Amino acid sequence: MRHLTVVLAMLALLAASGSGTLARQNPATSPAAEGALADLGYPELRVRVTSDGLELPGEIPAGRVLLTVENTRDVATVVAPIRLADGDSIEDVAAAARGVEGNDALVPYRNAVWAGGEPALPGETTSGMVVTLTPGPWYVLDLSDLGAIPPTLTVTGDIPSDPGEVPNTAVSVEMTDFQFILPDRIEAGTHVWRFANTGEQLHDIHVLKVPDGTEPDDVLRALTRPEGAEPQPGELVVNETMIPMFGFGIMSGGQTIWTDVSIEPGTYVIVTWMDDEVTGAPQLTLGMVSVFTVVGPGEDGVPPASPEPAGPRA
Repeated sequence: MRHLTVVLAMLALLAASGSGTLARQNPATSPAAEGALADLGYPELRVRVTSDGLELPGEIPAGRVLLTVENTRDVATVVAPIRLADGDSIEDVAAAARGVEGNDALVPYRNAVWAGGEPALPGETTSGMVVTLTPGPWYVLDLSDLGAIPPTLTVTGDIPSDPGEVPNTAVSVEMTDFQFILPDRIEAGTHVWRFANTGEQLHDIHVLKVPDGTEPDDVLRALTRPEGAEPQPGELVVNETMIPMFGFGIMSGGQTIWTDVSIEPGTYVIVTWMDDEVTGAPQLTLGMVSVFTVVGPGEDGVPPASPEPAGPRA
């Protein structure tokens, strides 16, 4: 499964359809950005994406930071802070990823710590996500070019014993190996979602709107359909009956992010496009697909539908 190709294609679809405005608001006008995240006082790691690469500060204090992205290019991307494993060099890792397509380009980076990834549509300045950075050398990747040498970010000091105010979270999503665990009731509106990777493998997040009555097996058939195969009558089709809404990634085990989400009532599916690091099978075929319903104020929620994970819960 060609994860990076799919992710960037999804972002392109959002840009073309305008659907991305449902989930990502300009910080100058978004109440969620101003009240829920930006006003908490975390240091801001602002990354500017240009045709020449990424521009960012050289250092930032350790702990929770607000990662925001200003994308001046005409193509979408995902910006991701990583910390390499001891003994790995960025020159060797980038060289191994250079010219490689799809998920295979991620293999040289698998030993790194991924703090999360902020997607940015063309011309967008994102409202940001809260990530946690530990002291030491980090790199900030542009996922559209994993073969490039990324800029260095020095994270200074120690993780604060008091990390500051915790974002007021409306929805918490847990990712295990291999399952999404969601609350039984999710209410429409603009509010903060928390994503925590409690597994050991890398996971990312993609949310698509689907018709009412959709089951996880319907999603699996649509997303594992062989390339070039025609869908059967009534089957789901991406960008027709499965509309990309938003997504975030990539997160290592033990990482948590917070981000603002605007979402309307309806039925949705959350999936990951990462591959299992042991078998190479798509993680969504191992249980990482969940259909959930978003309801209006005062309405009863419907528990999410999720298959049993193929691997043990972390």
